[in-house]
Amino acid sequence: MVHKLTRGEVRARLRGISGWTVRKDEFSGTPSLHKEFKFKDFSEAMRFARNVGKVAEDYEHHPDIHLIRYNNVVITIYTHLANGLTAWDFQLARLIDKVKIRRKRQ
Repeated sequence: MVHKLTRGEVRARLRGISGWTVRKDEFSGTPSLHKEFKFKDFSEAMRFARNVGKVAEDYEHHPDIHLIRYNNVVITIYTHLANGLTAWDFQLARLIDKVKIRRKRQ
């Protein structure tokens, strides 16, 4: 069984991940981790999204990845099985924060 975190546990864990907030998922209404990443251009945003997808696949936990306009990637994470946030979500957020993209030379 997956342990759904309490509000207090969520607040405590949020201190360990920079830039992430808790919002209700716009499709399910479930509390989720949310972060926006901005890039120089479409190409960088897409490379980042692909790299996040690889990390998520390896971790076997799949966030929602949204490309907004041409250079913003929005990530939303929650555990569907728990219908809320778990330690698993916070670990994935930390892994996503480590994703690097190689910038193309100009």
